[in-house]
Amino acid sequence: MFYKGWYHFFYQYNPNAAVWGDIVWGHAVSKDLIHWLYLPIAMVPDQWYDANGVWTGSATFLDDGSIVMLYTGSTDEFVQVLSFLKSLFVLLTNF
Repeated sequence: MFYKGWYHFFYQYNPNAAVWGDIVWGHAVSKDLIHWLYLPIAMVPDQWYDANGVWTGSATFLDDGSIVMLYTGSTDEFVQVLSFLKSLFVLLTNF
């Protein structure tokens, strides 16, 4: 996703080990798609519908300019989740 001069890359990541489980969304940004700055974790499992992980998905803009993230939440089943960001600025304030 390209936003305010930065390419945003969201990716599945286990911050605890290079194994299956504890999946969150990592976040990195780049001006040139070669040099990347890794930011704090973008999404963590913090709701009932993603208690076992924030799995594969994507982010895009709606016609009104708002940002929506679609992902698979994991409980005992896999659930499709639609998440509206209040602001991508929240994800960017730490760099």
